[in-house]
Amino acid sequence: MPRTGMKDSDFQQLLASVREAGRIKRGKQKPARNFEVHVATGTVVEGKIVVEGLSLPEGTLVTVLTRDSEPTVRLSAQEEAELLDALDEADREEGSPVEELLERLRRHG
Repeated sequence: MPRTGMKDSDFQQLLASVREAGRIKRGKQKPARNFEVHVATGTVVEGKIVVEGLSLPEGTLVTVLTRDSEPTVRLSAQEEAELLDALDEADREEGSPVEELLERLRRHG
């Protein structure tokens, strides 16, 4: 089944990015920058996102993932295997397994 919702160039860029993350994680490449990521669940109240239990200073840059607001991306079996291989490669060293991150995102998303 052909991929829908994602251009081939975007998919190739995603694979390259995941592979680069693996090289960084294994210490074969230095990251361009270091930062911490926190996963928090919030609710929109009066047009603003309210996150319980997380204090963010004014001006903090955040990324928001929402439910069902983006088009679904369908991958062929080969493309899915390529992406999973790249994720496995990135996950071969210390840190949180990618499956753990994806599960946390599924629970909160």
